[in-house]
Amino acid sequence: MRGTMDYLGKAASLCQEHRVELEKKNYDLAREKIYEAKKSYSDHAETSKFSLAQTLALTGRLHKPLALISKAEGNS
Repeated sequence: MRGTMDYLGKAASLCQEHRVELEKKNYDLAREKIYEAKKSYSDHAETSKFSLAQTLALTGRLHKPLALISKAEGNS
């Protein structure tokens, strides 16, 4: 176990921050926050001994905001 780090709390905070950056159209910063949140979710899954399917279910929620950024940037 890696300690008592609150990975889910950190991920939730980062998700809130990425939403704010999306509203401001700061896409690079929003994308950075999303990837940081994904890392926190992955760390939580690892310390909790999640299966691959459980890990994908947890981190998969971040694919939609990434797609929205690509669409907003004209990369869809």
